[in-house]
Order: sequence, then C-alpha cells, then structure tokens
Amino acid sequence: LLSVSSFFSAKKVVPFKLLDIGEGIQDVTVKEWFVKSGDQVKQFDDICEVQSDKASVTITNRYDGLIKTLHYKIDNVALVGSTLLDFEIEDNSTDVVRNDAGETAKSTENQTIDNSEKSERRSDKVESENITLKEEKVLSTPAVKRIAKENNIKLTDVKATDKNGRVLKEDILAHLQKISADPRVKVTIPHFIYSDECNVDQVMRYRNDVKDSLMERGISLILMTFFIKAASRALQQYP
Repeated sequence: LLSVSSFFSAKKVVPFKLLDIGEGIQDVTVKEWFVKSGDQVKQFDDICEVQSDKASVTITNRYDGLIKTLHYKIDNVALVGSTLLDFEIEDNSTDVVRNDAGETAKSTENQTIDNSEKSERRSDKVESENITLKEEKVLSTPAVKRIAKENNIKLTDVKATDKNGRVLKEDILAHLQKISADPRVKVTIPHFIYSDECNVDQVMRYRNDVKDSLMERGISLILMTFFIKAASRALQQYP
C-alpha cells in the first residue's frame, strides 16, 4: 500500500462592501451590473456601475473567486459600507487527507486535472463574456445618460468624439439634432393652446358705420384697433 497526501483548498464566503468613494457621498444608486451570480471573476474586473448626485463610478473587483449573491437590483439605493455582493474565495488554511490505496490516489489526481481543465474552460468563457460586456458599455456622464433616457436613445448609437471614447453632452445633443432633422423620424413636440370668446357684434356694427367715411380720408379701420384700445383701458383699471 502507498500513502499519498493530497491538499484541498477550503472555500469561504466573504462580503464585498461598498467602500467610501469620497466627496462626502453617503449613498449611491446601482445603475448596472457587469456580473451575475455564479460568475467566476478575477481581481480588477468591473463589478458594477453606481451613480450619486455628483458622479458615476465603476466598482472594480478585489478578489479572485465565485460570485454567490447580488444584494441589490438595478436602481436600488445602496449605502456606503453596505454589502453589495457575496464572494466565495479560496481559504488559506489547508487540510491533509491521507489515502492508503494507490489507485485511489491516482483517481484523485486525474479528477484534479479534469477539474482544473474545466475551471480553465469556464474561466475563459467568463472572461469572454466580461469582454463582451465591456465592449457594450459606453462611457458617459450622468447628465448624458439622463438626456438619453428622457429621449429614449441608445448611447451605443451616439458617435463619441472624446479621445477616450466617452460620449459627451455635445455628442448626444448633436445626435438629437440629427434625428430631429430626419423627416423619417417623428418628433412629438408638446403644444399649448389657449382660446377665449367674446361678443363683438357692437364693435362690428360701429366699424361698418364709420369705415366708409374713414376710407375717404385714407384711414383703414381694422379690428386690431379696437382690441388695442380695449387692452389699454383694461390696463388702466388693472395695471
């Protein structure tokens, strides 16, 4: 019989807390998640984007491990110091397991290699998904995102002029002007109409009585003359 010692790393769950992001900010709104439960992530991967009344911040990862639980949904408010999500990471402590059968040790070794290959394939898949998420993410300011949301515009459709690929306020305003000028795009503009009615029969009779004599003197008596006179009288009583 052959004795073989195998070392297995234990797992532990740790909370990922929202750290102080400065400027006296006490709470933020979760605007976008770049990960989901069950994802295998690495340090410095983008986790989520949060927004305060002063800035929009991308939270990056501090661990290598598996995401267990997301504690907030999109547009939920998170307080500084609260737990955003839970991570399952490798524990530093190790346990020694003794096997007295050589075949069992060989089987364990093969299983470890197989699990390692599966883990690498899963990591490659997760990394590919993270790259896709990053490609779809558009850098912009909270003001630009508000304009896009109010006008139902996808930021991916807006041409960014910033050297870092960030969509500026000028970019989205230019995009709005462009689609407004397109006759194929229906732009709904709210209108406000006020109307009032009054009886001007006496005014019309008086005008008909005097307009001929005034025309002989080269004067054209129009209704606007009476309206201006009425408005001036009203302003004298109600200045």
